[in-house]
Amino acid sequence: MRQWIVCALAAAMVSACGSEPAPEAPEAGESPAEAEEAGSVAGDDRTEMLTALMARLGRVQWRVVSVDDTLQMPASAEATLVFEGEEFAGRGPCNRFFGSFNRDPNVPGLFGPVGSTRMMCDDLSMRLEDAFFKALGSVQDARFEDDTLILEWSSDEDGDSGELVLVPDGD
Repeated sequence: MRQWIVCALAAAMVSACGSEPAPEAPEAGESPAEAEEAGSVAGDDRTEMLTALMARLGRVQWRVVSVDDTLQMPASAEATLVFEGEEFAGRGPCNRFFGSFNRDPNVPGLFGPVGSTRMMCDDLSMRLEDAFFKALGSVQDARFEDDTLILEWSSDEDGDSGELVLVPDGD
């Protein structure tokens, strides 16, 4: 009897999945919020917006070019970011990090908390990494300009804000 119930539940779950098309990804230069307003992302649900963003991000390794207008990432302190499904991971100038998208509309930010290893490096690498992790943990919106990914961030703690600029690694 128990096996029959498990099979019936599994069949019901499979049939409930349906085959709705995925929401369209934002166009170049358009943030997910702008795409949503323009109607290219169905509805006003944060989950649908994040699904569209995740589809556009793919499984590309992104290289951080700058954290804000004044902080460029030197080649010696390379930082990368890879999105896979609802999670992301990468390497800062010193440590590896990881996290996931934030689907809770009551919690600000596109990403949940960022976790990382805790190795110590030279002072410059640590300052760059602190700025990068602060920005990554404060991302509010995202947009594409051609192949460039721009993550807009704003920190409630000190009022800092800026744009994380990333390009596909290898560009």
